Amino acid sequence: MIFIGIDAGLTGAVASISPGGALVFDIPTTKIGTRSDYNLGGMASMLATLTSGLVDCVVVLEHVQPMPKNGSIAAFSLGSGFGIWRGIIASQGLRLELVRPQVWKKSMLEGRGKDKGVSLQRARELFPTLCDDLTRVKDHGRAEALLLAEYGRRRFAGE
Repeated sequence: MIFIGIDAGLTGAVASISPGGALVFDIPTTKIGTRSDYNLGGMASMLATLTSGLVDCVVVLEHVQPMPKNGSIAAFSLGSGFGIWRGIIASQGLRLELVRPQVWKKSMLEGRGKDKGVSLQRARELFPTLCDDLTRVKDHGRAEALLLAEYGRRRFAGE
């Protein structure tokens, strides 16, 4: 069985955990002028490659919502990414589990706090072979995707 975790933001990532180990990839983006945007074809291709030939697969997508402190552009971008991923997952016939940040963070970061640095530290502990992919502050999307996949493995394995 494979578990895939997705942090849907533009600086997010996709992680997979299978019996063969864990992998993490940044979300494919493309430049439009000076701004980045989601690369829909790259996203669909990445997910198809990760799940190719698999019968048992659970995709855990962070169920995001706008926060009052975020601006409207950031909220729209995050909502767009969330919707794009839901469509890609559905089009590929994969099992989707939505999980709110409060739920998976309570489980995976219990007693450690909730900031991005804590996610990086926890991901390094759980996935020491991927420490080289989790060295920068901006790698928090990778860390959170890994933790989402691990949350899914712990929660949905054996169902």
